Parts: sequence; C-alpha cells; structure tokens
Amino acid sequence: MRDHARECRDDASAIVKDEGDCTLLKYHDADGVNVLYSPEFGYAYVNEKSPGVGNSLFLEIDEVTSVEQAAEMWNASND
Repeated sequence: MRDHARECRDDASAIVKDEGDCTLLKYHDADGVNVLYSPEFGYAYVNEKSPGVGNSLFLEIDEVTSVEQAAEMWNASND
C-alpha cells in the first residue's frame, strides 16, 4: 500500500500536466480500516493498521465506488 502511494505521488506531476488537476488517491480511515481510494479510477487498496508488513486487499478499477464499500469488502473478506 505504501509503495503504491509513493509510486502514484511520484507519477502525479506527469499526470497533472497531461490530464489536469485531479485527485488520484486519497487516504481514509474507515472504522479502523485503512483505505487508499482513487475516486478518479474507482480502485482501492485496503488493510488494517498493524505493525510491520501485512496483507492488503486490492479492489480493481470500477470494482468499488466508495471508501465505505471498500471497508465493507475488507471486513467481509476477513470474516
């Protein structure tokens, strides 16, 4: 999740130059679940706060439409 955020941050200037100003990714804390959500492209990385490296759930483009939906899908996958 951190690596993807860094990669997007580093690529953002090129995208803004070509596409204009848009929010590519935004971090959210939804009921204790970390969500890195792209409203522009409709995908998310989701995981829970934990020490060290843990598993993340990747929700593909157009698979998720909101931060809350991403958090719900994480919770459902961990039941």
